[in-house]
Amino acid sequence: MHMNPSSSLKSVYRLVLRACPTAVLHHRGATRNLRNLYRPVFRSAGAVIQEIQSSEPRSPRRQELEAWFTGWNKQIDNTLSFLYNSSVSRGLPHQVTRNLALLVLGQQQRLNSQRILRWKPNSPQPEPMKAGKVAQHARWEAMEENAWAALSHTIKMAEARQGMTFGKVAVRGKIFARRADT
Repeated sequence: MHMNPSSSLKSVYRLVLRACPTAVLHHRGATRNLRNLYRPVFRSAGAVIQEIQSSEPRSPRRQELEAWFTGWNKQIDNTLSFLYNSSVSRGLPHQVTRNLALLVLGQQQRLNSQRILRWKPNSPQPEPMKAGKVAQHARWEAMEENAWAALSHTIKMAEARQGMTFGKVAVRGKIFARRADT
């Protein structure tokens, strides 16, 4: 019996959505952050399924995509067992999922701190930054970029070693939540 890949993807996605809150003890913010972390992974898998369904039955590209999807299914199985372990123990899996949720929160706060202010025609022009401040700002940006690159590399190594996925941080559409004063 062969299951429809799109319906199986939907059921696995629902399992992950249900596993996220239990992995972080139903903490509302951490649940939202974990779900946002896994959403892009499932979007890319959905795109692969659509490409598989639209390709020729015996084409090499279809076989390559089916092999990728089989590997992806194994990764998601390992991820689900990791989330389950996180929900039943307060050991390393729980700490990792908690820190992943905090990582997404940190990324959101970093993006929000770089928000461009709305132009107000009646306000005075801001003073240009002095050369020292510009250099210091550039150093901070470079240090932050290096830190994120190192963390990203560490996460990729952990994913490859354990055969699982920790999700992707994606920036889509509007980054910033609308505030009442804007």
